[in-house]
Amino acid sequence: MVKKSTAQEALIYQAYVNGVGGLSTNFNSSGYIYANAYLSNQNHTITSSTNYADGNWHYVAVRMSGTTMQLWVDNVSIGTVTVNHSFSSIDKSTFSGGSGSNTELMYVSQFYIAPSSVVTSTEIANIWTY
Repeated sequence: MVKKSTAQEALIYQAYVNGVGGLSTNFNSSGYIYANAYLSNQNHTITSSTNYADGNWHYVAVRMSGTTMQLWVDNVSIGTVTVNHSFSSIDKSTFSGGSGSNTELMYVSQFYIAPSSVVTSTEIANIWTY
């Protein structure tokens, strides 16, 4: 769950593996939420079409399965992207999350990390309704 009220760049989550790449979920400067996988020297990005920097709590999930990444916001699938590299080593990564802008604190709550073999699309929906 994330909450932000100003449309400024802010990191929600980042995982990085030296020499492999990484995954991040962010607010962009327009208040849209995006997920980016940087793997094999390429960016693979999914961006929402809605400004979520509205001061309300929003449920954000990124599901990685094989070479597919999917972004969910408030239990709605924003989209998928196919990447040309496995995510298998990202679970052993440098992790950071919840850094806001210089003028506003962003709130992050109820953060989960689990492999896609454990968390299905149905379970993502069930977490939202919990």
